[in-house]
Amino acid sequence: MATKDKYDRQLRLWGSSGQRALSQSTIVLINATAAGTETLKNLVLPGVGTFHIVDEMNAPVPKCGKDGVFSNFFVFDDDEDGKKKTRAEVACQHLMELNPDVKGKSQSVTSFEETDYKQLLSSISAENNEIKDEEGEHYGKVIVVAADLPPKSLLSLSTTCWDANISLVIVKSYGLIGSVRLQLNHHPIIQSRPDSEVPDLRLAEDTIFSSLQSLVDEISLENLDDRDHAHVPCVILLLKAMKLWKEKYQKTTLPKTLQEKNEYRDIIKSMSRDFNDELNFEEAYKDAYLAYAKKEIPYEVQNLLEEVSKKVVVDLFVGNGDANAVKFDVLLFALSKFLKENNGQPPVNGSIPDMTSNTDLFIKLQEAYKKKALDDVQCMQKIIDSIMEEYKASLSSSDDTKHPPIPNISEEDVVVFCKNVFNLQLLKTRPYHEEYYSQTRGSTSSSSGNEDTNQAMETNSEEEIKDDLLMVTMDPYEQIEHTPLLWHIALRACDKFHEVHYDYPGADGRALSLLSDVKEIQLYIEDIVTNLGLDETDMMKQTLLSLGDDEESKHAVEIVRYYNAEVHNVGSVLGGVASQEVVKVITGQYVPLNDTYIYNGIVGVAGVYRL
Repeated sequence: MATKDKYDRQLRLWGSSGQRALSQSTIVLINATAAGTETLKNLVLPGVGTFHIVDEMNAPVPKCGKDGVFSNFFVFDDDEDGKKKTRAEVACQHLMELNPDVKGKSQSVTSFEETDYKQLLSSISAENNEIKDEEGEHYGKVIVVAADLPPKSLLSLSTTCWDANISLVIVKSYGLIGSVRLQLNHHPIIQSRPDSEVPDLRLAEDTIFSSLQSLVDEISLENLDDRDHAHVPCVILLLKAMKLWKEKYQKTTLPKTLQEKNEYRDIIKSMSRDFNDELNFEEAYKDAYLAYAKKEIPYEVQNLLEEVSKKVVVDLFVGNGDANAVKFDVLLFALSKFLKENNGQPPVNGSIPDMTSNTDLFIKLQEAYKKKALDDVQCMQKIIDSIMEEYKASLSSSDDTKHPPIPNISEEDVVVFCKNVFNLQLLKTRPYHEEYYSQTRGSTSSSSGNEDTNQAMETNSEEEIKDDLLMVTMDPYEQIEHTPLLWHIALRACDKFHEVHYDYPGADGRALSLLSDVKEIQLYIEDIVTNLGLDETDMMKQTLLSLGDDEESKHAVEIVRYYNAEVHNVGSVLGGVASQEVVKVITGQYVPLNDTYIYNGIVGVAGVYRL
């Protein structure tokens, strides 16, 4: 249905709260390459609040016209006003034309390597705090998108973002190969929106909540005519059948054995007047498990609750500067208290699935669940208020005048949290700089000289990552040489080459120079494979490590041939993926990838790996 709201379609994906978060966010793009501008384009169109482009002063701006050759659709000099513009200014101008609701700024720096990223991001954040949206609210998240940055600059930016708890999205387009990497220090996900889940009906409880039990009791199946009998919601049928089963077999507990479950299903069938003609009884028979299988809190959520329950109230507000992280911890802490007060049962979701029913009974059933959900929200709100009061009391008794601000937890926040207690997640990725040093330590070459960082310690997390990658090698792509993981290793070898030579392989097009670059890249590839613990795997032996004395590595030759070429359609694919992940991070909805997406444009396949 057409509406006047140009954001109508995306509102159906992430709702008004997601759109509000998007419109209050700032995207900082470092390096206006094709992949970078494509990422930004896909964020400007849905209405991000502001963007800030940072680029080098001498970045080339190709001419527009028949003699102009360029691979970035948003960076070309049309020479309309005769003024020479920087690449940042040109990209900013063209991107702002896409959506008048979005504000953009540009800034040029002497070089990425010499840039003080801490000062840069601090100044942008300070500007953010002075900007208010139409409703008078300050702008929120700052997300950094680093596009095709050289390794040394990227390592510096990665460390700065990690220390400042700023989300970083790394996009790299290199010939026909590319990658998207997320660096998230502490990213809470409340609305993970799984594709499917078991409905939260609370039928397998010792005591059914009062509003639902009252509705069940007021319906007498015997007194209904055939039409109404065939339209009693299956939820009510399941509870009535459970009562009959307990009475018939003199049970006080729910069905546990296969025989008991079959007996319960037989009771449901016997209650029907014509089982083959009553869809509601068929639904009840099919979903009989809902009446005896409790919906347990997933172990991921239990781990989060266990972790937060170890804290005292004051600890919830300190140690993490991100307001969303503090809010998430407070809500988790409140949930742990709620569970203790309600026999381990979390708040009711309040929604029910579609089922065969007449309108009157379906509405009554909805109202019963909504009433219980509202009661649970109010209970949660009281617990949150008590937590806030306890924290304020601790502040008044403390001599420390500096303390973290108290987050604003709205009623909407509590409602959304209660609806999603079974799907809560906390995503923490490995920092990029830790990954890089882990994979390139001890590489054969005149190293850049940073001995400390090149001697990365083995950690439990790193061992888990290596185990995951070992599993990947057991399930390669049908054309084994095109498995995306292999191209990640080749890209990482190029980064190491640049770290040593301050340029990418293939800069000198003469045959002997190209051959020399291929051999050096191959050495880096072999070192990286070893550092990843994959040197004994069949996949690596058949591909990256399968060289004879006179053979050249296909992957090394191909990656040297690219010489960091910028292909806009590859950048467009990566920009689409990267922008989608940025939206997930900003809205706190859906689950971002963990943590690296590798795209092989040669055959059009991709893989996601935890690196």
